[in-house]
Amino acid sequence: MAIVLIPRWFFGIDSLFYIAALLIGLATAFYAYKVHSITGKRQHFYLFMGFTVLSVAFLSLALTSSYISINAMSPEFIIYNTTFDIMDFGFLMYYIISMVAYMFFIMMYLPEEKKKKPIFSILPWWFAIFPFFHMLSVLMLAFPVFRSFINWHDTKTRSGLAVFMAFAGIGMFHVLSFFTFFKATFYVIANVFLILGFLSLLAVLFRVSRR
Repeated sequence: MAIVLIPRWFFGIDSLFYIAALLIGLATAFYAYKVHSITGKRQHFYLFMGFTVLSVAFLSLALTSSYISINAMSPEFIIYNTTFDIMDFGFLMYYIISMVAYMFFIMMYLPEEKKKKPIFSILPWWFAIFPFFHMLSVLMLAFPVFRSFINWHDTKTRSGLAVFMAFAGIGMFHVLSFFTFFKATFYVIANVFLILGFLSLLAVLFRVSRR
């Protein structure tokens, strides 16, 4: 198990960040569905599915973090142990469900013929490198980050920039999380990037759906 350094003052506040990510994710999924109902584009459908699934992942993370924060007040509570308990299960669900959500984000930018293939058949590969979740997440998000940057570069629109910033923000969350065992500040900054990424995409979808 990797060690994650968390500032003492931020302990418990991270749960509020994950609850915020859950609520913003659901709102983003809602507006993505509204945009899809207007445009009928599969890209918007995959965006809706991605944030719906990702919201479920953050529900698991919020519940797990809240459980740890509440029980950590007890002197008998042990965070690190050798048994597979409810905390391990909660984090495991977050990891797996997040990977499914990121696959939907990748499918947003795949050519149509690629989307017809059974892309979720690579699930056993995820489990093979499960301990390196954040590194795997960065690699998976690199494709939508790159494609959204190309789209923004070609169109020069605020919407394109917002989509790029959204995926880049989520990617930075995983990049910085990977370094949390060096310094606790990285943990705080990572969560800020996560919320900013979610808000960026929510803002553009809200504007599009109101047109």
